[in-house]
Amino acid sequence: MIPPPGEVLVVAGTRPEVIKQAPVVLELRRRNLPVHVVSTGQHASVLDPLFAHFGISPDTELTVERRADASLSDLLSALTASLGVVVNERRPSIVVTQGDTTSALAAAMAGFLGRAHVVHLEAGLRTGNLDSPFPEEANRRLITQVSRHHFAPTALAVQNLLSEGVEPAAVTMSGNTVIDALTYTARRTPRQTDSDTRRRVLITAHRRESWGRPFDDILAAIAVSAHKHTQSLFTWVAHPNASLRTRVDAALGALPNVVISEPLGYPEMVAALRSHDLVLTDSGGLQEEAPTFGVPVLVMRDTTERFEAVSAGCAALVGTNTADICRQVDRLLEEPEAYKSMVVSSNPFGDGRAASRVVDVLQRMLQGDRVQEREPHLPSPRSSLVPLSAGGRPWR
Repeated sequence: MIPPPGEVLVVAGTRPEVIKQAPVVLELRRRNLPVHVVSTGQHASVLDPLFAHFGISPDTELTVERRADASLSDLLSALTASLGVVVNERRPSIVVTQGDTTSALAAAMAGFLGRAHVVHLEAGLRTGNLDSPFPEEANRRLITQVSRHHFAPTALAVQNLLSEGVEPAAVTMSGNTVIDALTYTARRTPRQTDSDTRRRVLITAHRRESWGRPFDDILAAIAVSAHKHTQSLFTWVAHPNASLRTRVDAALGALPNVVISEPLGYPEMVAALRSHDLVLTDSGGLQEEAPTFGVPVLVMRDTTERFEAVSAGCAALVGTNTADICRQVDRLLEEPEAYKSMVVSSNPFGDGRAASRVVDVLQRMLQGDRVQEREPHLPSPRSSLVPLSAGGRPWR
């Protein structure tokens, strides 16, 4: 089949990429613009239900399988080669890549080498430390170098890009499309309700830089907190990584007020987020999503590329030290005023209309117009995407 002129090629290889690309794909299709969706095939069992949730069927599904003993270099090489074949066959005008994963970098490189215009969703996030998160910090910097246009979620991300020499005309402050996806999902997912009135703490941890001693320290912090706060329920949502799951089971499995959940699908995770009072995580996505529902976040990392949540007061960077994590959990579970101070009325990462801003620019690029420097409207600090009554629960 001959690809249509001016085609937009959208590449997704991981769960966050599907979630954050889906609103853009849906908006491109709503406007009847030519779009071709590629799934890299690394995590088909995870991605297929997500695509179905958003009503999207990938047009091309690769069969890049990652062996257990394969290195990141092996994965990058295989993905770049496979995506290069697709780009050479489709000859898209634009390749859309998102975030900072290995598949995102491979898509950017394949698009660049295939002479397409690479555009980067969620551009400009930086920690300033190449080792944390690893290799994501390097991936996002490399993607910046080959991108023609950069969709920055926040003013801080815009400033990061400009400080690195990116031309202002090549940057659009769009907001983060994850808020669009969250809104879409929240409207279609009923809230979890039950008669359990205990305060609930939701926990996830999986980042590569935390493997080893930091992960054990996180587990110790949850065990200590669960022993101390017996009237609170701690839910650890397990990661598919089998070795991590074994350590979680060994450290927390016997505690009566700790529930170790199987990995959750995206709609189920959104429902869980809405029904919990506090989040402890090293996930970037949860840092972005929790403020929508007025749920405070303790970030169990030494650095974060999403400092906007910290600045807004709805997240705190606590690291992986056991004592530091326990101290912050105690503070939020024992001090009502401290808890209330972290419940914000708006999400610093966007207003749920990012995809429309992104596609406005893509449409002009397809038409051959030069994107002019501008600063799209983002919600004011007083605006609210989802009323708090639809999300986080009041202090009890």
